[in-house]
Amino acid sequence: MDFWRKCLLLWITTTLGGVLMAQSMTARDYFLLGSAKYKCRACEQSVLEFSKAIELDKNFADAYYGRALAYACEKDFVKASMDIDRALRLKPDHVLYQEGKARIKLESGKNLEAKAGFNEAIRTDSLCWQAWYGLAQAERNIDSLKNARKAFEKAIRLNPKFAMSFIGRAETNLKSGDYEAALFDLIKAGELAPGYARLFELRSHTHYNLQDYESAIADATKAVELAPESSTAYYYRGEAYIKQGQFAKAQMDFTAATARDKTNGQAWMKRGFCNEKLGDDKGAKKFYSKAIKRNKGLSMAYSNRAAIWEKMEKPKKALPDLTNAIATDPEDVTFRVRRGFVQLKLDEVQLATDDFVQATRMDPKSHVAYFGLGQARYQNGNVNGACEAWKQAADLGSKDAENQLSKYCNE
Repeated sequence: MDFWRKCLLLWITTTLGGVLMAQSMTARDYFLLGSAKYKCRACEQSVLEFSKAIELDKNFADAYYGRALAYACEKDFVKASMDIDRALRLKPDHVLYQEGKARIKLESGKNLEAKAGFNEAIRTDSLCWQAWYGLAQAERNIDSLKNARKAFEKAIRLNPKFAMSFIGRAETNLKSGDYEAALFDLIKAGELAPGYARLFELRSHTHYNLQDYESAIADATKAVELAPESSTAYYYRGEAYIKQGQFAKAQMDFTAATARDKTNGQAWMKRGFCNEKLGDDKGAKKFYSKAIKRNKGLSMAYSNRAAIWEKMEKPKKALPDLTNAIATDPEDVTFRVRRGFVQLKLDEVQLATDDFVQATRMDPKSHVAYFGLGQARYQNGNVNGACEAWKQAADLGSKDAENQLSKYCNE
């Protein structure tokens, strides 16, 4: 029996006592059926029930409101907007209709319009916790984290039993890096909604950032049990396994994550990383390529694939990957230094020199960059310049540079 039918059976049994089906259905009856199905996220079926209610009563404002939310659940925001406007024409001062209109804007991605709508609902009734919760979501979506936190706190004060407000505040704290505060809210949410997979995913991610990897694994495992179709829990558990050095288990989780969400470039990259750690360079290279195909902005996927090409002694293939890594993350000095050494292998000495010079400007304390610069200058016949660069590298702690100085710079 699928999920919404279980919900509906329970609702009919507990609320109507089986009487409903034995009598003539009224508009109110269909509205209640639609509400039950909507609560169980059976969106298409709830639209049908609300429509039957409207057929029997063309001025049934609550049915238009319910159908608007059901249409929004189906991502049909045009029909949702038409229905919520009809409900508001019938009852223009109904605060939940105002809140519902703003929520439809929110779900369609119109965050600024949603924010204005939630504020309008709050002006109508400042005790409408649903409007405060919606306002908090809109503020969070536009990265106004301070305002979002305040709105979530107001929603919590008005309705301390609504788990989603605690989860929302936790997500806001996660965005701002306050992991301890996020964990507090997620523990409270777990007491209120112990069967909600998403909160265990978030709690796993929070434990991970607090370096409590055992708890991260435990919460991700609970999320997997509650929502085995979700890729996120597998991804978070895989990350924690990597931190513990359990690469075989991590690889299994990233395999499960990519099977459920083939678009997640990060998961493909982590899968490749695990393969590399397990000694399978060929498999690692394949998965780094899959990661890049899905997300061309993953600098580490380019970098890691380049490292495999270098290990295979194929510098010509490593070079474009390092160039792409630099393009996606130009502030990472290591990419530029590595490209410099690859260019030396390919006898592109001037290009290598340019990279090492740029690297020393970006990080004047990089002894590797100065050592590479010395190598490039020496290879280009500039012995004095090479010795100068090696001297700077040696002063910064490079033993290799000390060796070069003793070999070539004794005069």
